[in-house]
Amino acid sequence: MFERRFRVPLAQLVALYGNESWRNQPYGGNAWERVAQLVEKLATALHAGPLSEADELLQALRVARHNTGAVTDKLSQLDRCLGLEQPR
Repeated sequence: MFERRFRVPLAQLVALYGNESWRNQPYGGNAWERVAQLVEKLATALHAGPLSEADELLQALRVARHNTGAVTDKLSQLDRCLGLEQPR
């Protein structure tokens, strides 16, 4: 879905975030590389799978952190800002 929407394959995001130019920057790039790698692996596992591998990757993404907090918290905040918050 991401690739269709933004016309950027996950592999390119991994390469972008892994670029040495991001080193020692307080925000951005290198901190997102690990998250992008997990998402890329998840997409592969969901497509070709075993589902047990996809489940493990989902668990890893739930606890993944980036600079100022957990990725799940950042995604929840983004959902709230976009009015997409899921009902509890």
